[in-house]
Amino acid sequence: MTNTDGPRGFSVVGRLGGGGQPTAVEYEVDAGTATAIFPGDLAKLETDGKAAVMTAQSDDYIGVIVGIYDTNRKPVNTLAASTAGFIDVIDDPLAMLEVQFEEGGTAPTAAAVGAAADAVWTHAGAGSKAGVELSETLAGDGTAAQFRILKLVPKPNNDWGHYARVRVVALEHAFNSAPNAI
Repeated sequence: MTNTDGPRGFSVVGRLGGGGQPTAVEYEVDAGTATAIFPGDLAKLETDGKAAVMTAQSDDYIGVIVGIYDTNRKPVNTLAASTAGFIDVIDDPLAMLEVQFEEGGTAPTAAAVGAAADAVWTHAGAGSKAGVELSETLAGDGTAAQFRILKLVPKPNNDWGHYARVRVVALEHAFNSAPNAI
């Protein structure tokens, strides 16, 4: 079966080890953000203490954006580039996330479970949804990358291959120390 290419960024599906759904924390976004912000985008913390959307693997990941607000804290669907506002971020380092693989390398198989991979911005800026996906270029188990692959999402019409939806947990999180190779 062929999986459907439907990138929508990352979504929070629980917490590693249980404990219920992680809660969101509000962060301010200043007008210096060069990229539009969508739900499902990955957030980074800037040196001024404000948040912005991640656009590169070298950015310090703090969490998944789950809510967006204008400067009056009125909910909006997106925050345009160069627009100040607020975002709600699930910034729990143990948050379990769901994301789609890209189609940019070797199609992933069940052997991807336990491997590490980085986010890629294949569809960024296209349409009205977050375009961040998981790279098919796997870093192996224990090798430094942003996310650890936990399992294939158990849903109909989702099989291993390009665009497979998987559950992951952060390996490189701004609130944790860097992982060591196993």
